[in-house]
Amino acid sequence: MNNEPIDSTLKEDKAMMEQLLSTEALSQFDAAMHEVPAGYFEQFPESILLKIKATANPTSAKFFTIGRLSMAAAVLLIIASTFIFVQKNKTDNQIATIAIHEIPISEMEAYVNNNEWIADVDVQSEINKIETNFETGSLSKDSIN
Repeated sequence: MNNEPIDSTLKEDKAMMEQLLSTEALSQFDAAMHEVPAGYFEQFPESILLKIKATANPTSAKFFTIGRLSMAAAVLLIIASTFIFVQKNKTDNQIATIAIHEIPISEMEAYVNNNEWIADVDVQSEINKIETNFETGSLSKDSIN
């Protein structure tokens, strides 16, 4: 009893599938798939440009340009400020150079007299180090500074 509606539905489906998959229907489908609409290649570039313009967001393009410019300006500002800072410190820390003939002889004599004892102490300490190393027998090339 219940089998008759199912059988009739199956027969209808089978007939429809045979009609869809017939060689004539398949050849028509194949021909339709390989057929190019008239004027397709002439209108193709314009249609692509229209699609691109429709999807493009002009504010995002401006943002990226402004963002890149601001980043470049920030980097340039950092480099310039570093250069100015280094140049300022360089001029502040420079010692004034003076030629030896410009120094008065009295100042040179005063410097030598004031610092003569330092030279004596340095020489005397080196002599003491050498004598100590010589007495212990451990004289090496590194013992003289």
